[in-house]
Amino acid sequence: MQRMPLSVCFIFICVQTLFAQPYTVKNGNTRHRFAQLELGITQIYTPNAGTTQLLANNGKVIDYRFGTLNTTALFIGATHFWGHLDWGLNIPIFASGSGMRYGVDLQTKIYPWRIQNNRLRPFAGISMSPFGYSQLDGGQYAQIKWPLVGGLNYYKNGHQFELGVIYSYDRKFDYYISRTAIGQTAIPQLMFNATYKYTLETTGGRERNWRNGTTKRVTDSLGAKGKLNGFSVAIGPSSAFRVANSPYNDQTRPYLGKHSFSMFADMGLGYYFYKPDLHINLAYRRNGSTIDAYGVEQAAKRRSVTLEVFKFLGDYHGFVPFIGPTINYENLSVAETDGTNPVINAGFKGIKPGLIFGWDIRPDDLQPWTLRTNLRWTPNLGVAMPNGKKVMLDQLEFNFIQLVIYPEKMFGNKLKRAE
Repeated sequence: MQRMPLSVCFIFICVQTLFAQPYTVKNGNTRHRFAQLELGITQIYTPNAGTTQLLANNGKVIDYRFGTLNTTALFIGATHFWGHLDWGLNIPIFASGSGMRYGVDLQTKIYPWRIQNNRLRPFAGISMSPFGYSQLDGGQYAQIKWPLVGGLNYYKNGHQFELGVIYSYDRKFDYYISRTAIGQTAIPQLMFNATYKYTLETTGGRERNWRNGTTKRVTDSLGAKGKLNGFSVAIGPSSAFRVANSPYNDQTRPYLGKHSFSMFADMGLGYYFYKPDLHINLAYRRNGSTIDAYGVEQAAKRRSVTLEVFKFLGDYHGFVPFIGPTINYENLSVAETDGTNPVINAGFKGIKPGLIFGWDIRPDDLQPWTLRTNLRWTPNLGVAMPNGKKVMLDQLEFNFIQLVIYPEKMFGNKLKRAE
């Protein structure tokens, strides 16, 4: 299951490449060029990969400095607002050298002067970076960091070359170097990255019909007959961020650290209603996290089936936000081992309410597929342990790019009969 997101990404890249067109805005700020997909590779160099403290055999605390660290990451992102805003994920796939390891991070970059062909453009922004750290047989430190980013971008016929710097202002944190002793640890202040990205314009070819009125005529005809309603199939790589502390771990296992959740597949089946601009979707996700330290291991798993109803709110040049409630059937489990002590198995099965919000990139209503970004929040996901305290698994799920296919538009004859 852990290989599923990379497989989905690979298939997605192949499909998108078939529709690739050069980036351009010379025809104006059109809705079909509002957002453009980017795929690439990022190399991150960390000259000083952090400092920590260790507990020596004689019980003394000693300082330790890591060396350099090189990280290679898969980049998946998109420009918005005609090249003025860039959202992108760096997904680590390989690391060499000593030091701290980083998870999937989301960078938001603003270009005061939009990306254009044969132009060097500066950018500045912020990164949402889930950071995880462990040393020797210690626990997992997990926290979301918000470093600043900046750099230069050069664009040439669909190819982007980028040099950037990442500045971490919130560097220091406490780390348990034994079950009872706490040491000081600091992440590196500066990291440097070089990124190559290829830009895919997937909807520019539909501008002609939009401009000459064909799109409106077909949309009005099909909409009046109820033929723009239809089933949907969605799939995409998602991630989850912990948003609540666990009373059980904080009070009885503070040295274990925090659960952090890796990437997983987000799959859905739904039905879209054109007139009210409403989508009903049934989504399935499964993820988990294992943390261990000083002889204790704790594994948490979540299986979730979600019924969600969300309403689209307006349309800004194909950028279509939505929000709605969710009803989740949750299957949660926590298993803990501690040496020769009895294994603890605890769980929860039941219904929990939640919230979904996000946006579609929808240039027109005839397109057989759209790209969706969605976030889900399901509060109070707790598993009660034997002492009555809970391990909390509250998550903010973030599906950055999900492919939503409408089979009847893709394979049916509705559109052809109306043209």
